[in-house]
Amino acid sequence: MPRAIRSLAATGIAGVLLAGPAVAPAAAATPQPPAYDRTSAAEARRVDRVPTPKLDWYACYDYAECATVRLPLDYDNPKGATTEVALLRVKARDQQHKVGSLFLNPGGPGGSGTSIALAAPYFLGDDLLDRFDIVGVDPRGVEASSNIRCFGR
Repeated sequence: MPRAIRSLAATGIAGVLLAGPAVAPAAAATPQPPAYDRTSAAEARRVDRVPTPKLDWYACYDYAECATVRLPLDYDNPKGATTEVALLRVKARDQQHKVGSLFLNPGGPGGSGTSIALAAPYFLGDDLLDRFDIVGVDPRGVEASSNIRCFGR
């Protein structure tokens, strides 16, 4: 075997041996979601003590349904002041085979969930539009939801 081929083969084998241990642990590691993506038990109890309201959907924008709901301004005081929050839903085209609801959140601050849900038929694929109700919520103080006042005068 010529010397150049032996040198090239040895370099390749050394590279595989050195790279193998470095790659193996990363591939074997199971990714863990960050802890902040979970609702604590105490927070779940605090929010769950407020009954889930029934929504009265009505036709809007030719192909969507809209609703508003009154929610506590402060979940620590659920019987106190409330605020009105707007929702918009584009129903799944195939209701008999509907999987569930897909909630869209454009981010923020200030992003309108109702606007992005209304535009969903223009950017989501048929596989989603056929099987999921597409729902957007305007957070408190955004677009069609009630304005809020963060600080007293």
